[in-house]
Amino acid sequence: MRSRVTAWGIVALSVCVFGCGGGGDYSSPKATYQTMLNAAKAGDGEGVENCYDEASRKTMAEMANALKDLRKVAGKELDAPDKVAAMAERLRSSKIEIGDQTITGDKATLDVTHDGVKVTHKFINERGAWKMQVFGEATPDEMKKSLEAMREAAKKLQELKAKSP
Repeated sequence: MRSRVTAWGIVALSVCVFGCGGGGDYSSPKATYQTMLNAAKAGDGEGVENCYDEASRKTMAEMANALKDLRKVAGKELDAPDKVAAMAERLRSSKIEIGDQTITGDKATLDVTHDGVKVTHKFINERGAWKMQVFGEATPDEMKKSLEAMREAAKKLQELKAKSP
């Protein structure tokens, strides 16, 4: 369970500290993952974000905005700096082993073991650089539906709050 939290925590870290740019080695899926891991352990959200493909970065930004709106309506503010520090600390204490990569054309997978649990990450070659795909299995329509559901939940919550005495 902790390893799944660690894997998704990397996504959360990049959502919480969304930025652009940053340097790193993207010459292979292994190199990109190591770049992302180093940035995450250092609490460098910009460096983490740069390891993801363009579609994932765009979707993460949209999800972060929708989540922020939902939390605002629910009366809770997004405490990104504390989450970044906590995620960086968890990653520093996790046992992470980078395994085999399989490259087929412009797509690849990389097996990574997080505290004893194997996770397969997907990559795509974007303009000569290997980038991680967070939403590799989800279609754009599925992601759009998820974002719309988050926004609809925020709208309904806001309507309920307005009707409350």
